[in-house]
Amino acid sequence: MGGMGALTLYLKSLGSASAYRSASAFAPISNPVKAPWGEKAYAGYLAGGVDEGKAWDPTELIKGLSGKDLNVLVDAGTGDDFYKKAQILPENLQAAATAAGFGQDKVRINLREGYDHSYYFISSFVSFFFAWFPTRRAGQEQVNADPRPSPGCVARRRPGRRPREVPRKVAERLSRGTAMPL
Repeated sequence: MGGMGALTLYLKSLGSASAYRSASAFAPISNPVKAPWGEKAYAGYLAGGVDEGKAWDPTELIKGLSGKDLNVLVDAGTGDDFYKKAQILPENLQAAATAAGFGQDKVRINLREGYDHSYYFISSFVSFFFAWFPTRRAGQEQVNADPRPSPGCVARRRPGRRPREVPRKVAERLSRGTAMPL
């Protein structure tokens, strides 16, 4: 499942007896009814076209969730071709969340200057996601993690060097049960 699917399932599950406490995604298509890809796909595959697609659009869904307990984390790179071509639209998700009364503590959108849609983007910020998950499971409001790239990330390694299997801090959290495994 991609990021849009994760966000959609989480947002649609709120209000039911859901086991989901949070959702996170790297560079998800956040507003497909406004993106060229979504307009074309929904018009071609759904009988109701783009209007029917709104039921599966994270930005449209979040508009109707005012007062719910939301926990969403999204990271997107400004160097991503999909971002540049207005395909993922994280700003629309943030605007809808703000209009519905959700602050950065409930819906956090991080735009990463210059990062693209690659493995290096994910490896640079995955440690922030690991730090964020336990705070959502415990119901804490603050993320005490540095949102900058991890100093041990693969993107900062010299070519030809083998990356570590699991960063030491993540392995320690996993052994204590305070971080979710991949």
